[in-house]
Amino acid sequence: MGFLVAVLSVSAQASLPDLFPFPNESALLQKVKGPVLRGLAGRAPYFHNGSALTLNDVVKFYNQRFNLGLTNQNQQDLVGFLSSL
Repeated sequence: MGFLVAVLSVSAQASLPDLFPFPNESALLQKVKGPVLRGLAGRAPYFHNGSALTLNDVVKFYNQRFNLGLTNQNQQDLVGFLSSL
């Protein structure tokens, strides 16, 4: 199955105002920053309470919590990918 990837599909003709029709919303979008994944493996423990000691624990949690259906190999691949960042 490879890596689990979420993709936002947008028409090639759609512009930012078409996607965010409210005034100034596109400006707000540009100010939002997502979490940085670089060096993720070196920043354990994970979650706000430190309950996940390893990236493997994180992947197992999300696989169970959201019923992702990842196989053991998928989980190992994802942990390997996240560790490489």
